[in-house]
Amino acid sequence: MITPDLESGTKLWHLVKNHDHSDQREGDRGSKMVSEIYLTRLLATKKFVDDLFETIFSTAHRGSALPLAIKYMFDFLDEQADKHSITDPDVRHTWKSNWYYSDISRMPAISDQDMSAYLAEQSRLHANQFNSMSALHEIYSYIVKYKDEILSSLERDEQAKRQRLRSKLEQVIDTMALAS
Repeated sequence: MITPDLESGTKLWHLVKNHDHSDQREGDRGSKMVSEIYLTRLLATKKFVDDLFETIFSTAHRGSALPLAIKYMFDFLDEQADKHSITDPDVRHTWKSNWYYSDISRMPAISDQDMSAYLAEQSRLHANQFNSMSALHEIYSYIVKYKDEILSSLERDEQAKRQRLRSKLEQVIDTMALAS
């Protein structure tokens, strides 16, 4: 990341702020290692998010074209950018993002039943493309590792309380522990 600096014009940063003085302490090295761990997680998360959007918007995955209204709106935003001599691709991208998200926020809320029905249908459609046992093992490993944090978070969340998710998750953990 490059930020302006009044003296030299720019200041270069890489994951952690470069130290202005030359004496490096042991804690600084540890801080950089933590940043590198987070960078790895960030990159992995970015890949999952990219794959999600690829699945949502890709015509190859959907089996059909995007809704015409989305394509029309994106073309309209590009035309407006050209008309106003806006060439920065980040501005164009931001316009599209702000449009895709504002429309979604105005849509009516989706009920839990509708979401469950949708997920069941997607599961049925992609049953042969997904190793559910492997996925369950990965989820269980994650839950065991962060058990206390997850359970306390479920205890604090009102919707999770209404659905008794903490006790249900505790039952799953206990059942899996007995099976191991």
